[in-house]
Amino acid sequence: GGTTVDFYSVIMGFFWVSVILFVAKIIREHVKILQNFFIPVSLIAGFIAWVVGPYGLKIVPLTSLCGDYAGALITVLFATIGLQGLGIKKGEGKKRAKDIAGYCVYRQINWAVQFSVPMILSILLLSRLHTGGDLHPAFGWLIPVSFLGGTGPAIAAGQVLDKYGFSDFTGLGITAAAYGMLLGLIGGIIMTKLATKRGYTSYIENTDTISRELLTGIIPKGKRGSIGEETIASITLEPLAWHLALIMIPTGLAHIITIYGSKALGIELPEFSIAFFVSLILYYVFQATKVNDSVDPKVINGFGNLISDYVVVFSLAMVQVDVIIKYAAPFLLLMLAFTVWMVVWFWFCGPHLIGKDWFERGLFNWGYATGTFATGFCLLRVVDPNNRSTALSDTAILTPFEHVVEITALSLGPVLLSTGAEWSYLGVVVVYGLLWVASIFFLKVWKRKVCKVSPTNPMYCPSEAQKDSQHSSCV
Repeated sequence: GGTTVDFYSVIMGFFWVSVILFVAKIIREHVKILQNFFIPVSLIAGFIAWVVGPYGLKIVPLTSLCGDYAGALITVLFATIGLQGLGIKKGEGKKRAKDIAGYCVYRQINWAVQFSVPMILSILLLSRLHTGGDLHPAFGWLIPVSFLGGTGPAIAAGQVLDKYGFSDFTGLGITAAAYGMLLGLIGGIIMTKLATKRGYTSYIENTDTISRELLTGIIPKGKRGSIGEETIASITLEPLAWHLALIMIPTGLAHIITIYGSKALGIELPEFSIAFFVSLILYYVFQATKVNDSVDPKVINGFGNLISDYVVVFSLAMVQVDVIIKYAAPFLLLMLAFTVWMVVWFWFCGPHLIGKDWFERGLFNWGYATGTFATGFCLLRVVDPNNRSTALSDTAILTPFEHVVEITALSLGPVLLSTGAEWSYLGVVVVYGLLWVASIFFLKVWKRKVCKVSPTNPMYCPSEAQKDSQHSSCV
């Protein structure tokens, strides 16, 4: 009997969140301001769930188990990422190496700053401003997991830190992730409007050209693409069931490895990162044994996106306001400091390091480094609707290396920051960042004099662009 009750409590949890997602989609289709800033349905639904849920008006019977659902789904989400491989295409890296060197340096320095400076600020400065007791050394971890990571990594980090006495991190991380997503989208659109007025954009002259389907989210008949291929005959096995089985195998293996591995080693292993590496190994096993011939990465990615949307709603529904109030001063100062950093890094260093299509490529990275990959992709669709810049291909080349570095840092960071090894961790990341700063000179990627106005923009004037001192957009 108990199992039936537990099972139906899960079903009802998904039922209520599904109803809220449905309502949020209808609202998104009719409210212009939400459309103009591309606020995703999951974020709207998460806010509604918080208002009507257990920490708001208590109208909808969402239980505290919603936090557990979000935590469990994170493991599944990272399994879908690993099953898509590292995306390295033969010969592609060498061919484009010189093209993307500056872009790589731009991304890596920002990565190193986000993974080190917030913790240094927290330990040396914010801990003195916090009146609610000792500030955990991992408080600054809110920036890398919530800005560069998003809701999923924030919950994953919270699960680890909870076992080291920082139980408030999950609520803070989810709130920071929501702020990062809003900063990415709203800030990105504001910057795009500013850029079009100054001629920085290469492929659009104004934001009036944004398609209606991108604004409303409704794709009309005739323009609808496929969400995947039927890789096996449904008479033998439903293709979606086949792909779901492939996702659940590394998810279950990761859970088993985490339980027994943690007992054997005497430390808490991060289940989400184990899921990523197990599924990555399986990806290459499947490739070697031709199983991958029956796998559609688009379907795997679709499952990942589906899980991500539900995770956002489940997690935001569980945010406790009293936790945010408890850490209000250091939390607000940390968010403000890194909002300023992201703006300064984008406008003042982006043109000098990125080069060609600096605004489009930089805006994609802005979205990714404040919210999620989806945020960056959404903004890129606005400024480069036909994908003529190299933003996505650059990302495809750089992501394999970045993925491994990021997953390693996300796995080890919370543990090291909680076990007295914070300065060892920070030392490694700071040295890593300084090596990338040094590479600016070794690789000669800093363009001393650049014209921000795009050569493909009608505002571009070659004769003026050569006279740097006379051109208002040359720096």
